[in-house]
Amino acid sequence: MLLLIGDHEVLYKPERVIRRATQLVSDLKAEIVPNANHVAEYTAADVVNEKILDFLADQAPARDTVSWAA
Repeated sequence: MLLLIGDHEVLYKPERVIRRATQLVSDLKAEIVPNANHVAEYTAADVVNEKILDFLADQAPARDTVSWAA
């Protein structure tokens, strides 16, 4: 699971949320997005998209080189 929080968040303190979330959710990857607010996907779209793509690439299973010919 991926959690991205903008560093200009005003509803809560990003560091505190990340600390608590990582305690509650095993295998959580959490990051603070620089120069982003509550809607980080809009205010820092390029950074958020890159982090999501990197996360998904890390989650993809390794391709097997075994041939399954009949």
